[in-house]
Amino acid sequence: RKQVLRYRYVKPDVDIFSAVASYYRMLTGRAIRDFKQRPCIEIHDLPVIPIRQRNPRIPDCLAHLIDRVLEEDEETEETRCLTARELKEEIRRLMLTKRLDIV
Repeated sequence: RKQVLRYRYVKPDVDIFSAVASYYRMLTGRAIRDFKQRPCIEIHDLPVIPIRQRNPRIPDCLAHLIDRVLEEDEETEETRCLTARELKEEIRRLMLTKRLDIV
């Protein structure tokens, strides 16, 4: 959303958001929003769908991480993102401690 609405002012967090949105798509086969016809216009109005609504088999701990990264503040449109390193470490920790098995 930030890349579409404020492309001149984006920061590295948009790349983290995009990477997690891609991960979401790989796990669910669906986009993070329910676009109808015009994504560039609808992106402003449509909320992100929580990942477990798309695929209930996603483990809670991973769903929480993905949903947290994709959550946007309604007023500022800022993402509540981690750094790339923090995201990598959190995914690694989940995979090691929770033995995530997602098919």
